[in-house]
Amino acid sequence: MRRSNRPKTPTVLQGRSREYGKRYAERLDEAKQKRTAAAVTAKATGKKAKTIKTPMFGWPTIKKVKLNQHLLPTLKRMTDAHCAYCDAHPVEGVSNETIDHFRPKSKFPRRCCYWSNLYYACDCCQNHKGEDYAPALLAPDAKDYDFDKYFIYDHASGEIQINTAATAGDQHRADRTIELLGLNKSGRPKTRKREARIFNEKARTDDERQEWAYRFALD
Repeated sequence: MRRSNRPKTPTVLQGRSREYGKRYAERLDEAKQKRTAAAVTAKATGKKAKTIKTPMFGWPTIKKVKLNQHLLPTLKRMTDAHCAYCDAHPVEGVSNETIDHFRPKSKFPRRCCYWSNLYYACDCCQNHKGEDYAPALLAPDAKDYDFDKYFIYDHASGEIQINTAATAGDQHRADRTIELLGLNKSGRPKTRKREARIFNEKARTDDERQEWAYRFALD
């Protein structure tokens, strides 16, 4: 997970994020209330409770274009078109281009459209993370974040490992991040080793490095 710098909130989202989050939270609350009422009715009548589905999240539409499509170019530039979490590149070559909610929208609905909560991510990271969240989860654009502070890349195994020289608290954060994002699962260490081997077969410039995946693994 490479350090990234978040640009200012895009104009299309300024002054709108709170309202979008409020609307979605209200829809979830309404469904919860209906579910509670259905359970009470079912208990009183002895009948099966009516099924109340949880409302699906949908990106708001602005000028006939979904909000995520407005935001995607800026989020891609923020990470040089790499996945914000695993540094895969190009994401669109191996995955759908997705926007991940760092704090899951099911648990933090009012943050569903907060600019600080959105990251460009690959399917693999997003699927591993799902709706899980832990306060210890590292954010790649946090002011004090640095890969070397929390992690060590093991060139022999291709795994991202915990930096044992870090404080106990930082080691815990590294461990939770590796686990929640599945950074050493689904054949990812093998993929990183292959990418590093191909890269290192020929001396490359720093500019070329930016066009490769897993930049933390490249010597």
